[in-house]
Amino acid sequence: MAFSYDKLWKLLIDKKMTKENFRILIKASPTTIAAMGKGEGISPKVLDRICTAFNCQPGDIMEHVPNTSSERGEIFQMTEYDFIKTVTVKIDNRQSVPKEEINTALNYLHALQSSNVYPSSKIEAMHIGGVLADELSKK
Repeated sequence: MAFSYDKLWKLLIDKKMTKENFRILIKASPTTIAAMGKGEGISPKVLDRICTAFNCQPGDIMEHVPNTSSERGEIFQMTEYDFIKTVTVKIDNRQSVPKEEINTALNYLHALQSSNVYPSSKIEAMHIGGVLADELSKK
């Protein structure tokens, strides 16, 4: 879940307003209200209409709920994977890649392989490792 609208739902209760009346007031679709019920993000236009209707700030009606540590780990691992792929593409395109970037890519590759979360096949990981190691030996 990325957002909590608990403050908004409490505000509606305090104002004795149904979600349907709220939806009509802010001219939102039922889909938008359902998305809010699931903690999903809403468009800036909808957020503006809510804040205008209740004369409030976004923080008065919603808050960001940080991802769980496992979700943060998945995001970080994809960032590592993207870094590895970027360095590999540079090497494939015969662009100059600093030794530090190659070492970092190799370290990321080994960390991802050892945690069994490498998003591609083992064969691709081995190939990329070979490309990186070969390029590093030229430095």
